This record gives sequence, structure tokens and C-alpha cells, in this order.
Amino acid sequence: MEKDLLENIKYCLKKVIDNNHNLVAAFDADGTLWPCDVGKEFFHYQIKKGLLKNKMPDPQAEFDCLYEEKDRKAALIWLAQIQSGFSPEQINEWVSGFLKEKPFKVFLFQKDLIHWLVDNKVNVFIVSSSLKCVLDQALKGYNIPTENIIGVQTLIKAGIVTNKPVLPAPIHKEKVLSLLEKTKGINPFFVAGNTLADQALLESSTQLRLVVSTAQKGERNYDSERKLLKIAQDRAWFYQEGMPDLTPSLFSNQ
Repeated sequence: MEKDLLENIKYCLKKVIDNNHNLVAAFDADGTLWPCDVGKEFFHYQIKKGLLKNKMPDPQAEFDCLYEEKDRKAALIWLAQIQSGFSPEQINEWVSGFLKEKPFKVFLFQKDLIHWLVDNKVNVFIVSSSLKCVLDQALKGYNIPTENIIGVQTLIKAGIVTNKPVLPAPIHKEKVLSLLEKTKGINPFFVAGNTLADQALLESSTQLRLVVSTAQKGERNYDSERKLLKIAQDRAWFYQEGMPDLTPSLFSNQ
């Protein structure tokens, strides 16, 4: 069934590709390319290793408080802001250590589709609310240039990460603004996402959309994924329900 869906998507995409040029495709990352949230997993790694101990006594409590008292956007930007004061090289070293210590598996379906799009000269972008510094390394092996990886980040000044966010931040509806800024106003012809946070990005597609729904009941994204799945079914979008085949990431040892 999964193979049939993939071939059907490729067939529909190919008809558009054969009659157009300068095409853009966009994918969310967490929950769409892999079943985990790499940005938050890196944050937990930093706490465990004591990398943020000079910043605050209880980073997790700070994040939870911001998330609950303000909003999700502010909390996700804060995950980038707490990297301030360090060099990009230091942060990249931490990210490398995180990915080697906590390797994760990725969805084979989406990896295959991205490689196929790249082979067919489609300009593929990743638009995610996770940290760009984590995504840049997590996406090695996907043949996507780093300039096409859009994640939450702050400005770098004099070789040091600052706490000033790069705006628009790719969160909720601003995912569309972040993408269009990179593509110089070209809308994607294909978008893949998994939660209501990706709905605006999916609706920005001019042709085709894929909704990924893999969260199990009781998991954080379950309700949001089910609501987006219902939208996909009602609008006759492509949708992938249930956990697709997993394959080791570049950093996995299995």
C-alpha cells in the first residue's frame, strides 16, 4: 500500500515537472521526515550534559513556563536564543555529539521522495520550527543545500551567536513567509506536513499536498495530526496514515 501511494504521488508530480521549470517543493521536518522532534531532543541533551548550567538553574522549567504563559512561538524562538554567547563552531560540535549519542531513524518514504524530487531538478526546501543548527546536520544525506534548510535561528555577530531572532521565524503561518522569502516569491507546487502548524504551508502549495499522520493516541501531536488528516481526506489531498517504514539516519549505527 505504501509503495502504491509513493508511486501515485511520483506519477502526479512527474506530470507537473514535465510541463514546468523552476519548481519548488517544501517539507516540514519533525513528524514528517522522522518521528521525533530533533530541536527539543537537542535541548534535552544540552540539559543532560550541563551545557546550559551557566544560563539558568532549570532550563526545562523556563521553557515550560514560557510555553504555557506566553505561546508556542515564543518558546521555540527561546530555544534558539539560549544558544547566545557561544560560537557557531561550539554549537555545531554539541549538535554532532547529540546526533552521535542519540541517533534516530527516518521515514524511508519521505527520504525516497526527496531524493526523487532532487533527481528531477526540483528545488527542495525544509521548513521547520526546530533549530536550524540541528537540522543542518540532521539532514546530511538528503542532498539538500544548507541555504534551503529553514529553521529557527538567531543572528550571528562577530563570530558569536546573539539572542536576536532571524525573522520571520518558520512557525505556524510564518512558515509560508519564511519559505517565500527564500524562493523570491515562488510558491511550492508540493508540500508535505503532519500537524495543524503546517496547514498554512500546505495550503500555499499550487498543486499537490501530502499529510503524514503517524502519532499514536496519547502522544503530543496525536490530536493535531488527526485534525489535519481529516482536512486532507475532505479535500482529497494525499495522506499517509500509520507509521511508514523507518531507515537509519546518517548517524545511526544500526
